[in-house]
Amino acid sequence: PYEALGITLGAHKVPFSRYATMGSAHASLSERPMSVDAMAPYRQMGLTIHGAIGNGLASYALGVYNGLDRHTNFHEGYVENAVFEGNRFNKIAVAGRLSLEPLGSIGEDVADLDGGGFRIGVGASVLHNEGATTRTTAWGADLVLKVAGFHLMSEYIADNSTPVEDPTTPQ
Repeated sequence: PYEALGITLGAHKVPFSRYATMGSAHASLSERPMSVDAMAPYRQMGLTIHGAIGNGLASYALGVYNGLDRHTNFHEGYVENAVFEGNRFNKIAVAGRLSLEPLGSIGEDVADLDGGGFRIGVGASVLHNEGATTRTTAWGADLVLKVAGFHLMSEYIADNSTPVEDPTTPQ
């Protein structure tokens, strides 16, 4: 009931990448960028505290989730575990996101469907994952510009992954 504080418990989107947290109906392309598919988790079981302050000027989200495991191929991204399996195979992941829209709301859609004046949105994200096989720290930043029907959305994502244990045999 409060815009400044909300709590979500269950399987839901991890607040890491702007593209990954958007619904597919709001994107301007039919697919997400390959970097988002490879480095951003989508849905996971966990608890998120989120909210918006200043009539949408700033929004935040911080959450704790079941640990994430990656597919064998990097570009396949993270494995989405079934909720009923619990957390018996993984450890935990922590994610956070902060967004600012100082000149007014940029809206839910990537495209500037309403037209209007110049608006800008910036965001920063962080993810730390203690998975069963890898330990990953990831960060991201994004920029959205909209004016008179024009839109530009860019996002930078990077991560650093290390094995949890040294391999017993050489590769």
